[in-house]
Amino acid sequence: SGSSGSSVGSISNSGTISASNGAAINIQSGSSITGNIENNGVAALISGSTGIYVTNGSIGGSITNSGTITSTSSWGTGIYLTGSTVAGDISNDVSSTISGGTASGAGIRISGSTVTGGIFNSGTISSVTGVSISSGSTVTGGITNEAGGTISGSSHGILFLSAARQAV
Repeated sequence: SGSSGSSVGSISNSGTISASNGAAINIQSGSSITGNIENNGVAALISGSTGIYVTNGSIGGSITNSGTITSTSSWGTGIYLTGSTVAGDISNDVSSTISGGTASGAGIRISGSTVTGGIFNSGTISSVTGVSISSGSTVTGGITNEAGGTISGSSHGILFLSAARQAV
């Protein structure tokens, strides 16, 4: 579990970060990453009931994935931001995967949060909902699915709810 008000420069993973019962990376209540969260390389794995969970926290840089970020729970989410800010982008590179649960959940869920950059996908983002933007969230840089990229869901590829905003 995360510490309230804690701060660290960056998180860089080229191996495995996992949790058997909880979020693999959990940033809570006023805590911040002043740089980036990077999952580097095809063998890199971040997995838990939620892969990366940020609640009322901030990331001063970007979240980048060139490996796998996944939920091990049928209801979980790959990357979940709630009441939080990301100053940069969320990007998923070629041959990379961000996935959520198969019963419910999302590959990327942004609720009541701001992503100043955009969401960029060249790999695969999948779950019941591929990307969910809700509760007054803003993704200033938009959502870009590059050639060869896949955003898919058994219910929704991309879902906007409750006054979510995408600046174009």
